[in-house]
Amino acid sequence: MTSATDTTARAADLLREHRASIDRLDAILVYTLGERFKHTKAVGR
Repeated sequence: MTSATDTTARAADLLREHRASIDRLDAILVYTLGERFKHTKAVGR
Protein backbone atom coordinates (compact mmCIF):
# COMPACT_ATOMS: atom_id res chain seq x y z
CA MET A 1 0.00 0.00 0.00
CA THR A 2 1.33 3.46 -0.86
CA SER A 3 1.27 6.28 1.57
CA ALA A 4 -0.54 9.53 0.92
CA THR A 5 2.85 11.24 0.62
CA ASP A 6 3.94 8.81 -2.12
CA THR A 7 0.67 9.31 -3.98
CA THR A 8 0.95 13.08 -3.72
CA ALA A 9 4.57 13.04 -4.87
CA ARG A 10 3.71 10.83 -7.86
CA ALA A 11 0.79 13.10 -8.78
CA ALA A 12 3.09 16.13 -8.59
CA ASP A 13 5.63 14.37 -10.85
CA LEU A 14 2.96 13.50 -13.41
CA LEU A 15 1.64 17.05 -13.36
CA ARG A 16 5.16 18.40 -13.94
CA GLU A 17 5.62 16.02 -16.87
CA HIS A 18 2.31 17.04 -18.43
CA ARG A 19 3.07 20.74 -17.98
CA ALA A 20 6.49 20.29 -19.60
CA SER A 21 4.88 18.51 -22.54
CA ILE A 22 2.32 21.29 -22.89
CA ASP A 23 5.11 23.89 -22.85
CA ARG A 24 6.98 22.01 -25.60
CA LEU A 25 3.83 21.73 -27.70
CA ASP A 26 3.09 25.43 -27.21
CA ALA A 27 6.59 26.29 -28.43
CA ILE A 28 6.10 24.11 -31.51
CA LEU A 29 2.73 25.74 -32.23
CA VAL A 30 4.11 29.26 -31.89
CA TYR A 31 7.02 28.44 -34.20
CA THR A 32 4.76 26.71 -36.73
CA LEU A 33 2.29 29.60 -36.79
CA GLY A 34 5.17 32.03 -37.27
CA GLU A 35 6.38 30.02 -40.25
CA ARG A 36 2.85 29.90 -41.66
CA PHE A 37 2.41 33.66 -41.34
CA LYS A 38 5.77 34.23 -43.01
CA HIS A 39 4.68 32.17 -46.02
CA THR A 40 1.19 33.64 -46.25
CA LYS A 41 2.75 37.11 -46.19
CA ALA A 42 5.05 36.11 -49.06
CA VAL A 43 2.11 34.73 -51.05
CA GLY A 44 0.18 37.97 -50.50
CA ARG A 45 2.90 40.11 -52.04
